[in-house]
Amino acid sequence: EVTSAAGRLGDEQVDVQIHVRSARSVAETLRDVHARTSDALSEHGLPSMPVNVTLTGYDRNTTRELS
Repeated sequence: EVTSAAGRLGDEQVDVQIHVRSARSVAETLRDVHARTSDALSEHGLPSMPVNVTLTGYDRNTTRELS
């Protein structure tokens, strides 16, 4: 669902910004990104720290023709 992502590792937290394909499953996607980021910190030997995930936008699906 994530179409783009950017992150920044600070001294006391990780900030992640994501853009998603659809607004329908935003809550689930935010939780998944949070969990995956926390897991990645551990896998790379970094200390556990707060992870902040921010939604920066979503793609709007326009199925009708505008005139």
